[in-house]
Amino acid sequence: MESLLNMFSDCDMFSLTVAKMTESIPKVDKIKLLDSHLKDEKNRLSAYYDKIVEAGTNVPDFDTLFAEILAECEAFYEKIRGKDIGELCGKGSSPFICDHVGKDTKYSEPIQYFWRFYHNIQHVLMSNDSLLELNEIDALDVDALLDGEKALRGNFLSYEYTYLTHCTGGPLQLVLMFKLNEETKEWLMQFEDDFALEGSKFEDLAFYQNGELKFSSCTHEGFNSLD
Repeated sequence: MESLLNMFSDCDMFSLTVAKMTESIPKVDKIKLLDSHLKDEKNRLSAYYDKIVEAGTNVPDFDTLFAEILAECEAFYEKIRGKDIGELCGKGSSPFICDHVGKDTKYSEPIQYFWRFYHNIQHVLMSNDSLLELNEIDALDVDALLDGEKALRGNFLSYEYTYLTHCTGGPLQLVLMFKLNEETKEWLMQFEDDFALEGSKFEDLAFYQNGELKFSSCTHEGFNSLD
């Protein structure tokens, strides 16, 4: 860890991802995620739309295309909602609409881009269902979350629930932001390197300078931005 801290000595903040999500979430964060998740995904998919157009594919405008694929995904998901995914796979019927791209979806070519549309939109629908099942609490109990971690508690800055962290996308994650100073550097020094975080309460270390990401480590997958 010492070499990393020396390499990024100008950084003033760092983040850690909570390794195990709880079954509760503050109501305000649940509402925010339900409101923003599909909008955020739509913004990300606009880059794939540009690639589809560049490939010469005849498609409607982006808003229309997104709305049509969303409607397809909603209809598909309604058919498999609540069913056992393992059982569906065992019967040879994929519970994921992206596996149908190029077979019976309205849009298919270029498949590598439309696969992303169908996959990502269904992921939002499934994630929102899981989010609705989480228990609501009034506020995140940061003191309890950082119990026994005095250095972290005294230098805590903020938190964010997100489906897209600095290094990975997928399930809901809770990311905590801290000041990077002598006290927190000493706390980090208990770990041999960033990958040694694996197995602790935290994972996926990142360093920031004035809000700009300078180092990203996906400790649970074993790679970082230096690789």
